Amino acid sequence: MEHRIFLKGLCCAQCAADMERNLQNMEGVRSVRFNLATGILFVETGDVNAVIARVRRLLPEVEARLAQPGDRVAERPAPTPKEVWKPVALPGALFVAGWLLSLAGGDWAKPAAAAVFTGTWLFAGLPVFRSALAGITARRPFDESFLMSIATTGALALGAFPEAAGVMIFYRVGMALEDLAVARSRRSIQGLLEARPAVAWRRAASGLFEDVPPEEIAPGEVLRVLAGERIPVDGMVEEGEALVDLSALTGEPFPTGAAPGAHIRAGGILVAGTIVYRATAPFRESSIARILDLVENAASRKSSTERFISRFSRIYTPAVVLGAATLAILPPLLLGGAFSVWAYRALVLLVVSCPCALVIGIPLGYFAGVGAVSRAGVLVKGAAVLDALADVKTVLFDKTGTLTHGVLKVVSVETAPGFDEAENRRLAASAEAWSVHPAGKALVGLVSPEDLVLDVKDVRESLGRGLSALVGGRRILAGTGAYLEAEGVPVPPEASFPGMTVHLAVGGIFAGSFFLSDAVREEAAGAVRALRKAGVRRVVMLSGDREENARQVAEELGLDACRAGLLPEQKVEELEKILATDPAERGRVAFVGDGLNDAPSLARADVGIAMGGASVEAALETADAILSDDRLSRVSKALSIAHRTRRIARQNIVLTLGIKGLVLALGVFGEATLGEAVFADVGVTLLAVANARRLLEAGLN
Repeated sequence: MEHRIFLKGLCCAQCAADMERNLQNMEGVRSVRFNLATGILFVETGDVNAVIARVRRLLPEVEARLAQPGDRVAERPAPTPKEVWKPVALPGALFVAGWLLSLAGGDWAKPAAAAVFTGTWLFAGLPVFRSALAGITARRPFDESFLMSIATTGALALGAFPEAAGVMIFYRVGMALEDLAVARSRRSIQGLLEARPAVAWRRAASGLFEDVPPEEIAPGEVLRVLAGERIPVDGMVEEGEALVDLSALTGEPFPTGAAPGAHIRAGGILVAGTIVYRATAPFRESSIARILDLVENAASRKSSTERFISRFSRIYTPAVVLGAATLAILPPLLLGGAFSVWAYRALVLLVVSCPCALVIGIPLGYFAGVGAVSRAGVLVKGAAVLDALADVKTVLFDKTGTLTHGVLKVVSVETAPGFDEAENRRLAASAEAWSVHPAGKALVGLVSPEDLVLDVKDVRESLGRGLSALVGGRRILAGTGAYLEAEGVPVPPEASFPGMTVHLAVGGIFAGSFFLSDAVREEAAGAVRALRKAGVRRVVMLSGDREENARQVAEELGLDACRAGLLPEQKVEELEKILATDPAERGRVAFVGDGLNDAPSLARADVGIAMGGASVEAALETADAILSDDRLSRVSKALSIAHRTRRIARQNIVLTLGIKGLVLALGVFGEATLGEAVFADVGVTLLAVANARRLLEAGLN
């Protein structure tokens, strides 16, 4: 069973990575994932209390408990600029005093300055020393605090008093700024999660409305929502009218109307008006609960880049520490020279060695990417899905309900000589009102309810072929050409249409034809063009519809190919054929479907993308990504954001390793100072965090 543990106060990415590795080795623990942005630890285990106890031993400064709805890392407020500078104000003043003393003449000045610098180092470094001791106790000695403590202590031992004090002050300021940057990023990310409704107003037996947690609402209960309040669960409006802001769910900036009979979704905010509605699902099955679950889980499911960085950091830091020790000992023995010179160079390597910029900047970048696609109306089940989306070169579409609306509409009518079109519409609609076929529903919509003939008798339907009925005393036949001819009514050969055709006979005489089509979505052609701009090379349609219908849609949209008449298992076979081609040519393959009969294909594709709306329920288990509604343009947006997320991740890797590598090389040759080494650590982390935040602040919704 998977449990959620809230870790309040855990901000160190390296500490989190060490904790994950330690817990993974526990007996009975099957999987461990930590979401740094939300502070939630996901653990699959049979003994969650043992895991919490281990976390408390590993991280005594962190509060660990089972997560409750609404738990957020934001409970730990981000430091203000004043709070950043306050802890180093006194050490800074002492440092200036020591520097002035060092400029004074006299034999007493130099020892006095050394004493002031040492006191400054101790005062500024107390929190760092405590953190280093906690790390050693928790068996993670190679954390940043330990390395900084060793490096500055070594500088004092070498007589570099001003540098030891200055580096410690610079490090404290840098860490505070880093906390500020990460906290602001978290706050931006958590804006996505603030759509959780806080309260629901439920009608009690007395008729009055009482406030209860949304989790207590059961289907069928009656709720009230006032202007400015958030809809707590999904439901159907019974009274009142309102404007609803659904931007948290769909990214759509304009509010939509809600009137009696309208379906409303949890997480939306009433901009104006008041409604009373009946709940149709519990909170855990509502739209916003699913979104919260997907977003919170997504960042804990690491991409291949993040997994590589985690493995790399386990090797990188100990290797640099070993290299620093070697640099301090071997060159003086083999090449000669002062031990203090090589020891100082080794201290520079120690400071540079911490990989925090990687273990913070890369995951934060991917979580920002997850947040960006969520704001663009696409929910992904992990950072690994973003990685896969960035490699998609082939997109397969289902037709009905995906590229088309999935609802038959009458597009034209032909009337035989001697018959009236309006009368044909009325007779056909009156007869088809008794049919269960989708075509019958389309024909019923041709007239208003008051125009239907109520005197309908002797209805006989041949499923999939047509029906016969007495309408107002006249025998009406409506169906395929083969059906009418089997009933003795010849159909003119010119009465044909690429889509579906319903022929009408009145009193045994051919009266006309109704031509129906599953209308192509208005945005489908633009969505296909946007996919090609996003780097997709091939767009293919897999459909269970007839060849002529599918080909007409494919030609209208300019698709590269289409396969028609496919059963669900045959769609998978076609998908397998594409997956068997050269990966360099096809890249990753995405399948976009409605999540019902397309579930096997959604599961088999490299990336399964399910359409939103009513299909989301069936798609959640099989799809890797879910559109918040049925807008196809969201697919290309997701691809574009995935590309940008990968670029930023790679930029952070190059930036971090490049600067650290440069300072490492300079340090070996004695051309880098401890201050420059601190910049290569803390400063680069700040740059990586700022770069990752661009995904959230670029307005990609």
